Amino acid sequence: MGKLTAKQWGGMMLIAGTAVGAGMLGLPLQTGVGGYVPAIVTLLVGFAFMLLSLFVLLEANLYLSNWDANIISMAKARLGFWAQAVAWINFLLLLYAALAAYLGEGSGLIMHFWHAVAPESWYPNSENEQMWGVFGFVGLFGSVVYLGTRAVDYVNRFFMIGLISAFVTLVVFSIPHVHAQYLTEFCPKYITASVPVVIASFTSHLILPSLRIYFENDTAQIRKVLLLGSLIPLGLYLLWETVIVGMLPLNGEVSLLSVMHSPHPVDDLVSALHKHVPGQLLGTAISAFSFFALLTSFLAVALSLSDFLADGFGIEKNHPCKRILLMLMTFAPPMLLLLLSDPNKTPIFLLALGYLGVFIAVLYSILPALMVWKGRYIENIEAEYQAPGGKPALIVLLIGGIGIIAVQIAVTMNVLPVP
Repeated sequence: MGKLTAKQWGGMMLIAGTAVGAGMLGLPLQTGVGGYVPAIVTLLVGFAFMLLSLFVLLEANLYLSNWDANIISMAKARLGFWAQAVAWINFLLLLYAALAAYLGEGSGLIMHFWHAVAPESWYPNSENEQMWGVFGFVGLFGSVVYLGTRAVDYVNRFFMIGLISAFVTLVVFSIPHVHAQYLTEFCPKYITASVPVVIASFTSHLILPSLRIYFENDTAQIRKVLLLGSLIPLGLYLLWETVIVGMLPLNGEVSLLSVMHSPHPVDDLVSALHKHVPGQLLGTAISAFSFFALLTSFLAVALSLSDFLADGFGIEKNHPCKRILLMLMTFAPPMLLLLLSDPNKTPIFLLALGYLGVFIAVLYSILPALMVWKGRYIENIEAEYQAPGGKPALIVLLIGGIGIIAVQIAVTMNVLPVP
C-alpha cells in the first residue's frame, strides 16, 4: 500500500479513536460469557460486516457534492423526508443511549473513589449512591463540555496519552497471568445476545464526513485510511478479549458471570481482576485504562450530542445562558433514565450498549444499503467509487441490520438466553 503519510496516520487514529471507547470495556463481558473461541469468531464477523457498511456509506456520501454531508442530509437527499426523520431520531437516541451508558459507569467510578478517600461518616445512603455518583460525574466532567471544543480537545489529549500508556502496560504485564484453561471454557448459547454490542464496538462511521473534508475528497486516500484505521480496533479488541477472558473464569464468585450481574460491571470488572492478579502495577493499569476509556468516550459523545442539539434547534453556543440550556438538554435525559432505572435489573451500561447496536443498525446498515440501492440501480448515479459486493452485499447489510434489531428485541423480551 506504500508508505503512510503523517496525515494518513492522523486519519487512521481518528477512525480508531471513534470506534474504540468505553464500549470496549463491555465487550469481554458480553462476548466472553459465551466462550473465548465463539467470541473471537463473533468479533471477526462483526468487523467484516461493519467494514462493508463503512464502504457502502462512503459510496452514499460521495453521491452528494457537499463534503460534510452527514447521515441525515444523505437520507433526505436519497430517500426523502421520512428517511431523514428516521435518521434524525435514531441519531439522537444513539447519542443519548451512549451517554446514559457512560454516565452509569462514571457514577460508579466516582463513588468508588469517594469511598477510597472520604471518611466513612461522609458516605451517602446506599439508595442515594447512584444519584450522588451521577451528579458528581456530570459536575466534574460535564463542565469540560460546557467550556467547549477547545477545552475538550486539550483534556482529551491528556486522557488519550493515559489510555494508550495504561493499555500497553496492561497487555504486557497481564500475559503471564492468562490461564489457557479459561480460554477453553464456553457456553455458546449466550453469544447471539452479544451481537448488538459487537456491532456498536466497530462503529467509526460518524467521522466519515470529517475525513472527506480532511483528505479534500481524495477517494483513494479515504478508502486506504478506512481500511487500515478499522484494523486497529480489531487488533485491540482481540488482545483485550484474550486478556480479560484468560484472567477470569466463566463461573464462580469472582468471574465473568458475577461481574455481568453487578450494578456497575466496569467498576466490578476492575475489582475482579485485582483479586485474580497479584501486583499493584497491573491493578493500577487496569483501573487507569477503565477510567481513561470511559472519559474519552464520554467527552466525545457529550460534545457531539451538544453540537447536534445546538445545530438542530438553532441554539447559540457562545451565549452563557443558552449554553447552560444546551447542557441541560444534553445531560438531563440520560440522568433521568439512570435515576429512574431499576438497579436490580440488567445494568444500564450493558443495556444501553445493546440498544446502541439497534440505532447503529438503522443508521449505518439499513439506511446506507437503501440509499446506495436507489442511487445505483434506480437513479443510475455514476459515483467516483462503488463499494464492493454488488447487490448481494447490499442485501447482506439489509438482512443483517434487521437481524441485529431482532436480536435486541429478543433479548429484551427474554426470548434469547442471556447470562
